[in-house]
Amino acid sequence: PSPTTSAAWEGLPATAPPMQEGVGHQVIHYQHRLPAGQYTVCYKWRGYEYVQIGVPLTVLGPRMYHTNPSPPVSGVAFEVRLLGFGLIGGVNFTVVSGASCGGAALTPAAPMAA
Repeated sequence: PSPTTSAAWEGLPATAPPMQEGVGHQVIHYQHRLPAGQYTVCYKWRGYEYVQIGVPLTVLGPRMYHTNPSPPVSGVAFEVRLLGFGLIGGVNFTVVSGASCGGAALTPAAPMAA
């Protein structure tokens, strides 16, 4: 996942009060919103290249689902309930053909009820 699709995206400017040598500071950016997944946090100092900081950042999201009836039966309507974090109204999910999310959608993208 990527926070943007633009190849020219240069990241967020990190600004903080001037630092005194040997004294640590922190820079905080609020209101990040990313889909669930793993990301790499990177830092760029002036004109140098970005370098990775620490371990991957994991953003929690849906973790599992349950169906009713379980298991679903061919030709019989069934319900899918998602369980996990960040499940709010206005987020969509669907069921796709195959073993990955790149398959053809078998159900219309359904908004999640809050």
